[in-house]
Amino acid sequence: MIQQRLQQIRNYLKDHPRSSVYELQQALQVSRATIRRDLIELENQGVLVRVHGGVVHSDFLAGEPSFDRRHQQRAEGKSAIGQGVSELIQPNQSVFLDAGTTCLEVARRLLLREDLKLFTNSLRVMSEAMRGACQVICIGGTLRRVSEGLVDSLAMNWLEKLHFDVTVIGASGLCPKRGLSTTELSEAAVKQAAIARADRVILASDAGKLGQPASVQFAKWSQIDHWVVDEKVAKPASTQLKVHVAR
Repeated sequence: MIQQRLQQIRNYLKDHPRSSVYELQQALQVSRATIRRDLIELENQGVLVRVHGGVVHSDFLAGEPSFDRRHQQRAEGKSAIGQGVSELIQPNQSVFLDAGTTCLEVARRLLLREDLKLFTNSLRVMSEAMRGACQVICIGGTLRRVSEGLVDSLAMNWLEKLHFDVTVIGASGLCPKRGLSTTELSEAAVKQAAIARADRVILASDAGKLGQPASVQFAKWSQIDHWVVDEKVAKPASTQLKVHVAR
């Protein structure tokens, strides 16, 4: 039983090389005391290094891709997507904006508009809001450094009380049949809550993620109204989805 659980943790850390104790506890459905004992054992084996509140896979200590590094990938496409999404947002709408590098490009356009109310759990968007014109409401939570997003129960408590005209989300991976996915359970939960509380949902994601699903699915294509993408793609099987190719 113990060895099986240790192997489950090893497998989880392959997909989530930086994880909190809470995330591991939820993934394995064990007590906090049990997961801590397992992490100590795996640290002794050299599998991971314990840090404040979580762990880092040993193979990943050479450096996880930073937000800025990921932001530079397909940079022109992300910029075009940002402009394309902004053109779908009507005056006086309330908009939830997800954490992520493509959503940052969306934010840079929307923050210039005085006629919007923008909700976000993204620290990077909050930082850029100081130079913006629209009203910005910050969703609190536990910091996930990789995405610079605020997640977990505090963020969920905020979202349960809110409603949005539009939710704009990103994704780590896209499957033509199964839908949208991300790498973290906590981020998936925030995305799901934001989708559930919106009248309209816009996916802001480049074409390179199609056919590259991540580990945690958070939405089906039927839940998405618009997909703004940087290249022409085959439309997923969804009757109401509108695909917009940003130029």
